[in-house]
Amino acid sequence: MDFGVFNLLQHRDRSKSPHEIIAEALEHTQLAEELGFSRVWFAEHHFSNRYGILPDPFSYLSYLAAKTSRIKLGAAVMVVPLHHPMRIVENAAFVDILSNGRFQLGLGSGYRPYEFEGLGIDFDSRRERQAEAVDLILQGFHEKRVNSNGKYFQFKMDEGYEIFPQPIQQPHPPFYMGAGTPDSIRLAAQKGFGLMQGSLPSVEKLSENIEFYKKHMKDAPAPLNQNPCFGQFDCVRMVYVAPTDA
Repeated sequence: MDFGVFNLLQHRDRSKSPHEIIAEALEHTQLAEELGFSRVWFAEHHFSNRYGILPDPFSYLSYLAAKTSRIKLGAAVMVVPLHHPMRIVENAAFVDILSNGRFQLGLGSGYRPYEFEGLGIDFDSRRERQAEAVDLILQGFHEKRVNSNGKYFQFKMDEGYEIFPQPIQQPHPPFYMGAGTPDSIRLAAQKGFGLMQGSLPSVEKLSENIEFYKKHMKDAPAPLNQNPCFGQFDCVRMVYVAPTDA
């Protein structure tokens, strides 16, 4: 077991400017590295003046890559339905290079309707859109050239062109999937993702979900089972540190 830090860049304290919150997150990350934490995760959110104010974890992690040297840098989660899948592939590879192989990626379908409304994307189709995009993301890393004529994504790469540059970590950086339902947990296992769990399930429920995931790991074919974090579990727990238990 190792320990990391999850950061929303949350704007609850109205006395602080967004600039101060962003600078504080850098300070937290550098302190986490100094204290020996293994990784830091940053969440993507949009259009909220009291919730997360980080619209693009890729850009912030690129900045943090130059300000740190050891700690792993993770996006958790990138809201897949809000992105073109090939942009996720390209940016993940680029941040991995900038961080010298320290990048990790968490993917999820999103859960805040106003974010989808603000970007003009149908909220109810998010899981179907994510399922199509995930296959394209995996294909992008394993095959380097992708053509698609799907329901949500239509594009082509002619011969002579390919996804470039390639990441330092091979076949790709560690990929986790945020999953809470049996169907999504099964999908995470079958696609070779590490399993990412939120803060709400009880310890007993986490145990059930992990066992269910492990049961379906055998269904992941090669090369999907070559994900560096396949079989690993990332669990979020809120911790409050105070002088006494009271």
